Order: sequence, then structure tokens, then C-alpha cells
Amino acid sequence: SAMPQWKERTGPLAPIPESTVPFTRERIQIDGELNEAAWKASPVLELSFPWDTQTGAKQKTRVRLLWDDANLYIAYECED
Repeated sequence: SAMPQWKERTGPLAPIPESTVPFTRERIQIDGELNEAAWKASPVLELSFPWDTQTGAKQKTRVRLLWDDANLYIAYECED
């Protein structure tokens, strides 16, 4: 099968987003549920598609991040 053809991006790049990742002392349960107060206080980052060649609808992907003394927690919510 043929390899996909990639086109070089010709327009300006979107600004790189910045965010603060909150520290938590709350115990985070790894269960797929974002019901701890720390998650509710964490800012939502929406990922963007940096390429021009995708056809069809662009599904949203939202990310929340937290950290504590031992871990970096990352939660994704992805449309399909």
C-alpha cells in the first residue's frame, strides 16, 4: 500500500498554549472517575490539531493534569 503523503505546513503556527498544573495533597483514585475536588479545580486544556490535511470532523480532546509528591496525573476526555 502507498505511504501517506505529508504536506509541509505553509501557514503560521498557532501559539503554544501554557497552563499551570496544580499540586494536590488529595489522594487521587485511579479509577477513570474525576470526582475528587482536585480534578474539579484543575484547568481544562483542549488539544488542537496542528495539521491542515485532516478531512472530516475534528474530535475534541480535553486534558486535565495534577501532580503530587510522587506522581503526575493525566486525565483525557476524548470524543469518538
